[in-house]
Amino acid sequence: MKSKILIFLFLLIFYNSSLSAFNYATEKGFWPFYFQNSDNSTALFAPFINWNKDKFIFRPLFLKEKNNFYFLYPIVEFSETKDKITKRIFPLFNRTYNKNKIQEEKFTSFLLVFWGRTGNNKTYGGFFPIYGKLIKTFNYDEINFYLWPLYFNKRKQQDIDYNIIWPFFGYSKGDNYKGIRIWPLYGYTEKKDYKTTMFYLWPLFIFRDKKIGPNEWEHQKLFFPFYIHTYSKNYNYNTFLYPFFRYNKRGENYKYYGLPWPFIIYRKFDKKHYSLSFFPLFKRVYKKNLENFSLLWVLYKNEKTFLNKEKEIYERKTSFLLINRFETNYKQHTKYKNIWPFFEYWENNESYIFKAFELFPFKIPVVYELYSAFFNIFTIVKKGNNKKINFLWGLFSYEKNGKEKCFKVFKFLKFYWDDSQVKENGEFAWNLFYNLGT
Repeated sequence: MKSKILIFLFLLIFYNSSLSAFNYATEKGFWPFYFQNSDNSTALFAPFINWNKDKFIFRPLFLKEKNNFYFLYPIVEFSETKDKITKRIFPLFNRTYNKNKIQEEKFTSFLLVFWGRTGNNKTYGGFFPIYGKLIKTFNYDEINFYLWPLYFNKRKQQDIDYNIIWPFFGYSKGDNYKGIRIWPLYGYTEKKDYKTTMFYLWPLFIFRDKKIGPNEWEHQKLFFPFYIHTYSKNYNYNTFLYPFFRYNKRGENYKYYGLPWPFIIYRKFDKKHYSLSFFPLFKRVYKKNLENFSLLWVLYKNEKTFLNKEKEIYERKTSFLLINRFETNYKQHTKYKNIWPFFEYWENNESYIFKAFELFPFKIPVVYELYSAFFNIFTIVKKGNNKKINFLWGLFSYEKNGKEKCFKVFKFLKFYWDDSQVKENGEFAWNLFYNLGT
């Protein structure tokens, strides 16, 4: 008896059969140890190892596809997108650059060492905090440092700021540019016809004037924290006992009240549109292209985005406890729903994906590939007239391809039928076969 069982299992594993013309019979293997699907993808010890001609996954360690490689994401990443190349081994090494520019901009760091190249082929680098040069960084053309913070300078065009034992001492010079700083006692910088800043006993008394238009200047006076006043000919902002009490006015219609911020906030955009917030109880926003209502901050939020003045809905988003979301894009005909951690649902026109027990609803493809498969013990995938239902990574599954249908146990015990073969009395034409391939 035992020998017959062993012979049966041997034939079950290695016997190739062509009992059916259905595509389901093109699958082969012995679930869950090894299995090759009809789409030429292969699973080994499912769901741990999967591969096809374009991708290899060893969950949860690494993913390799085309020009991308991830290991214990996000710790290690070597990836390439349409616009960017990223190379990272956290916290030892990090490098990103834009590959679409004619001359690539690159930045690389390894521990405290960094180096890079700009779009016009200028190189820079350093060893922080001993010595370094940065180009086109932090909105400056060039930054140099020696034994930071003992000395560093920063340049924008012809204007240079020199800093000694930063932030205590500094001076500035350049094209109509001058300044001096003895912090926190006194500081003054001036860019003629553009900006002037002065402080005494920083941050208690600060005064700024900045040109913001051809004939418009912004003025700011800070008597911190008692009173802050920022104004121009088009707006007037006032803050008392920063940051609690605020009153802002811009143009003829916009007004803002924080009484006190952030607990009670009222904004008036025009005669019809406004927002009102009693944090953390509720918030209501009513604008031309947006309506938003939230309750108890993270408990409930409902947001609608409109396409035009006729209030045609472009997108609707609803969330519960932040992570549970229902989203609909009416223009692109897409839907997304999830109740964490019970299920996640994606829909695009007539296609959809349903996954039960999704612990990582972050919409990050690498996270889905590496980690989500362990928890998606029940999935439904529909694309046009084709549909697949999978339970326990292949223990039980159902597939529908047009009128052809198939129910599988362990991937190789298959019950299949064709709707066109259904008799008038409602009986199905069933077939049962055990095979491991074609």
